[in-house]
Amino acid sequence: MDKQQDNGESEAGQACLGEKAGTDSASVGGGDVVDSRSHPPGETGPAADASSAPPSVADANSSIAAAGLGNWKSIKQAGTDSYMADDFEKAIVLYSAAIKALEDEVGDEPEAPDDRKQLSILYTNCAMARLQIVKRERKAGTPGQEKADVIRKLGMRANVEASNAVELDDSNAKAWLRKGQALMVMTSLQQRSKQAMMALERARDSPNLPKSMKPEVAQCLKMATQAFNDQTDMPAGCPQM
Repeated sequence: MDKQQDNGESEAGQACLGEKAGTDSASVGGGDVVDSRSHPPGETGPAADASSAPPSVADANSSIAAAGLGNWKSIKQAGTDSYMADDFEKAIVLYSAAIKALEDEVGDEPEAPDDRKQLSILYTNCAMARLQIVKRERKAGTPGQEKADVIRKLGMRANVEASNAVELDDSNAKAWLRKGQALMVMTSLQQRSKQAMMALERARDSPNLPKSMKPEVAQCLKMATQAFNDQTDMPAGCPQM
């Protein structure tokens, strides 16, 4: 029997983003940047909550124009610079602007593998920045349903972004990791835990997964599997997954 009561984000989702266990290395998108933050992660654009709302698109466009950022690669780099400065909201806006600029060039369903790969990286970057906001909001320590709703919405949007990424390039191991993490943030329902397991298994089995990320994927998969087992009534004597 499935235990379908949703009490919000699972402890597994919290642990997978680093609150209870200590993986502490991350790369942005397709390996452009390496930093010392934990790996975090649907439509592009600002986060829905007022407490962590990104700058407006108009503000981002002004920043892009002022900096002379005329192509998607320059905008992407500006997004990465913002990410490295811990300005995750601005990074999301800039990465989203880079997506739009690249899609203006190649369309939203490009045929060229490299174009699909680059779009996939940008969507992955958006998801990761959003998941970093989740981590920051948790560390702020403000309890309550409003905070839980903010975190869940961030997880939902990160999940859609990561889903876009894997649809464009299903060999993107980092996108599968972000999708698994986002699903674990969204809800504690059994179905989400199973979907997270499947995404994390894809990340684990990908030949493109960097060696440095393997411990994190293994940790998150262990957490997702435990969450699924905790939510599943098993017959007596039947081993769990």
